[in-house]
Amino acid sequence: MEMKAEKIKELVRTKRYLKESITKEIGEDKKFKEFERKYPNYTKKFALFCLWAGITPTQFLNLHAEWIKNPHGKNKAAELLEHYRDEILYPLRDEDDMPANTITKFDNSVRAFISFFFPQQRLPVKNMKGYDVVKTPTYKPSLDEIKRLCDVGETLDRFFILFLFQSCLRIGDALKLRYTPDMDKQIKAGEKVIIFDYRSSKFDVQRYSGFSYDALDSFLAWKQKKNIRVGDYLFKGQKGEPLNKIHLNRRLKALQERAGIETYGEKLRIHSLRGAGLSALDKAGVNIKLSELISGHTIKEQKGAYVRIGKERIREEVYEKAKEYLNPYLARYEKSKTLEKEVEDLKKLMIKQQGIIESLQRQLDEIKMKINGGV
Repeated sequence: MEMKAEKIKELVRTKRYLKESITKEIGEDKKFKEFERKYPNYTKKFALFCLWAGITPTQFLNLHAEWIKNPHGKNKAAELLEHYRDEILYPLRDEDDMPANTITKFDNSVRAFISFFFPQQRLPVKNMKGYDVVKTPTYKPSLDEIKRLCDVGETLDRFFILFLFQSCLRIGDALKLRYTPDMDKQIKAGEKVIIFDYRSSKFDVQRYSGFSYDALDSFLAWKQKKNIRVGDYLFKGQKGEPLNKIHLNRRLKALQERAGIETYGEKLRIHSLRGAGLSALDKAGVNIKLSELISGHTIKEQKGAYVRIGKERIREEVYEKAKEYLNPYLARYEKSKTLEKEVEDLKKLMIKQQGIIESLQRQLDEIKMKINGGV
């Protein structure tokens, strides 16, 4: 069962490590099947690691269980993971025909896999330059800080900040979104809350999410600027492809510096907007199950419950209920509503006054006719 480093290199080079076929070499390991059912996102990474290490999934999971009981002692499972990245990834950088993008993707998958079994604070992970990766807590911006970021940003900045904040989506799911006929229909109907469906990549399930008021305004400005049509990506790039997560992270960092937001040792990143949105929903008193559903989390107690909830409930019980917590510019809508009401009242008054004027004019005409000897 042992797989040499050269074989791994070949798998990575041809991207075959992403295919289902790799799991077949594991065999009928019962614990692997159980692992595959519970953690489908880590199945292929786990299979590749076991093939490299020359041990069965059951053997590794047993070693890992021993490490959990005594995390400070020596353990073969921890040693294997420490050597795995050094022996596989670093040699890949010296391959002339190995694209940098392929190395980066494989590196990300390996880091995610190692962090899954051994949290980074226990087993430091090294980056491409050989430095230890330290897990920095994520900073969750307040509603006022969200507004400050938008104030110093451009059209794209306001859109992606407000959209990710309100929808609570993972950036990977958000970048895959397209402008659908249903979204277009809601916008043309004058809806202030747009509800859309998407597929959560982490759990491969269909979900609903949405955006409203401020995010909708920013999207309409972005839509006009990029000439987004039905079928296009919401985060449409120059050549029609979706924007890159790294690009958005860099923009967010620049906005943070311009806005002068202090994070006190924590890190403001794209994922911070998702966390801030969920915190805002919690403050607004939104049902936690609804929050988990729109954000793509699993709900063990209610598998399939999302089908029964429907878009209108999401609109009313999430976005309308929490609008004051999700829209930093909401005051202008209230002011706009007040002005619209005043205009409407003035129109009604003008119509009423016009009727009075017409009545007085008829009375005046009758008096004139009597004076002139009319009937």
